[in-house]
Amino acid sequence: MKNNKLIISLLISYFLFPVSCTKQEMLVATGEVKNILPTTVEITGLILSAGDGIKKYGHCYAKTPNPTISDSKTEFTVTIGIGEFTSYLQDLEPGTKYYAKAYLTRDNIIVYGNEINFTTGTGTVLSPVTLPD
Repeated sequence: MKNNKLIISLLISYFLFPVSCTKQEMLVATGEVKNILPTTVEITGLILSAGDGIKKYGHCYAKTPNPTISDSKTEFTVTIGIGEFTSYLQDLEPGTKYYAKAYLTRDNIIVYGNEINFTTGTGTVLSPVTLPD
């Protein structure tokens, strides 16, 4: 009889106090590209869910499709939580098509957003001018 009471108590506890063993997923979306110049662009991303925590985030980009964090990337380590962020890509080649996507990392987990592409502007890149005293 004691075993039955224990089993019934455990079953009641299980149904009244369910425990979730699944970790929340990290989710990110790649935003839009703005202020396209010959060697620089701004690109946004949106953290939709931080899951159980984010260690790093940013954008990865390359001249070939499907960039990863092994390619060129921006990297932020101060997590903003859920919300929009902006990366400033520099030292790009004028008139060149690039592929980019937002990413989030935690430990050995990497989550990527959707891939977008853009072409940098063409034109002359001006060098800084030093004026005489």
